[in-house]
Amino acid sequence: MAAFILSYAFLTAILFIQTDVSVRNEVFSRYSDQYVTQLEDTRTDMDFFFKSLAEGLQFLSSCPAVRNRNDESFTSFLYADPETFKYEYSQAELSIIETFSSWKASHPAVSSVYMGRENGAFVRSHPRTRASRYDPRSRPWYRSAVEQPGVVVFTRPYQSVTNTDVNIGVVRTLQDSTGTVFGVIGIDVTLEELSRRVKKQFLPHGGFLEITDHQNTVLISGNDSRSGMDGVSDRFATLSSSGPFKIEKNEEWYRFSLEVGIPLGRLSALLPLDAVESEVSSVMRARFLLLSGVLFLSFFVALFVTRRWVLIPLRTMSLALEISGSSADPSRIYVECAGELADFQDRYNNLVEAIHREHDELKKTKFLVVSSLASLAQKRDNETGLHILRTQKYIDVLANAYMKRFPDRRLDSNYVALMVQCAPLHDIGKVAIPDHILLKPGELSEAEFEIMKKHTVYGKEALERVDVEMGDPLFMRTALAIVYSHHERWDGRGYPEKLRETAIPLEARFMAIGDVYDALTTVRVYKHAYDHELAVSIIREGSGTQFDPDVVTAFLEVETVFREIGAMYKDQPD
Repeated sequence: MAAFILSYAFLTAILFIQTDVSVRNEVFSRYSDQYVTQLEDTRTDMDFFFKSLAEGLQFLSSCPAVRNRNDESFTSFLYADPETFKYEYSQAELSIIETFSSWKASHPAVSSVYMGRENGAFVRSHPRTRASRYDPRSRPWYRSAVEQPGVVVFTRPYQSVTNTDVNIGVVRTLQDSTGTVFGVIGIDVTLEELSRRVKKQFLPHGGFLEITDHQNTVLISGNDSRSGMDGVSDRFATLSSSGPFKIEKNEEWYRFSLEVGIPLGRLSALLPLDAVESEVSSVMRARFLLLSGVLFLSFFVALFVTRRWVLIPLRTMSLALEISGSSADPSRIYVECAGELADFQDRYNNLVEAIHREHDELKKTKFLVVSSLASLAQKRDNETGLHILRTQKYIDVLANAYMKRFPDRRLDSNYVALMVQCAPLHDIGKVAIPDHILLKPGELSEAEFEIMKKHTVYGKEALERVDVEMGDPLFMRTALAIVYSHHERWDGRGYPEKLRETAIPLEARFMAIGDVYDALTTVRVYKHAYDHELAVSIIREGSGTQFDPDVVTAFLEVETVFREIGAMYKDQPD
């Protein structure tokens, strides 16, 4: 009874912990999806807004009146004296003011449209109301544009000289046909206007948007209490970061942020931790009640079953036998039992051991068959046994590199080991090629090469005759793929079937590179050995034509290992 109670308590605790983690991840994932979507939508809106301002600026800068080089036509405030200064607008200046005012009126988010000239003149959509001295050339917007002539520039936020507004300017230089800068034209948007746009965005669960500058100062926030906070980002710990997107957390908030394409720094969405915890608590209460009920019921069912202790060994053994009998490799069973059941268990386990011994003998037989066939092919060819060993190791290294580079291709280590085991068979068909062709020291004629190409067919036919006796379909399928298809090309110009791309078995694509690399870097009766660098270059150039590009990518990651294998198992001169 005590054991059952302890087991019940332990199981309850484990399940509750797992459920808590699962619920927390589920709730956070749902909230984060909502917030990220809102962030991306807001960023798109911001980008569109500022892009439209940039297009408007391009239009205004092309107006003939704006491009008038007669700087004397425009009012200068460089030496304005409030006592003596008189506003005397020229016709050219009035035309510009009218153009600027009209454009501003059709864009209510814009606070000002203006132009500064190299002589200090200044024209604005709403003319200055006081004759104070003013030099546009000293202002941040003017300097920002001049630093990048001919480019639309978004300024950092700057303080207006006429009111309390903090502006972001969209500016660009005015240049003549020679490229000489004669002024700057600009459009201002206030942070207050941007703040209104941000506050319009609704975030569920008590969240809000905010914008921080490059100094981590909160410029705009849906929560008024956070505006102007210095260094707010420093108090957040990064949970994850992917490209421009980042998730952070502190004692109060989750923060999801994105880089924005304007000089504001980052656009962020803040989610209260309390909202997440409240949702988690609510879901956990419901699931805890359900889990407790299920476990409580299970506890009493288990007590009832336990009283039927006589049935437990029999049922357990029956299940073990069922599982073992459905497997191609039956396993021993171990059940606490006595009497006839124990005798039956011993006899069954002896039978399983006998089956395992037969499987081991079959594996040894398969290995001997592979070794014999490979050795037979070797003795007919002018290549050494080290060629077989090298290509085996090349396939091993290449397949493992491919598996790591492309984990989604569902290649596993067991199948890599099987490919390595089958690799020595790749040229067994050469036993059927006549000696005068197989051992010919010079280049083969076209007719001779057609006969040589048949070694893939002969190898396939030989393996198919052995297949009936091997009793291992996966092994034979893998071996057949390597033997029959390792001379196919990615572009379909190989043999014997002229297969293209992924129609070529993956095993054969690995073998193609291993076989070619060994052929290039070793001495053959018809050629000298190429150096490693040249061999690598040839294989790289064959990517997408002779070889699978992905397999070539994996090869280039381990090509130095290929060189080491070639040096370690180098053919010795006769």
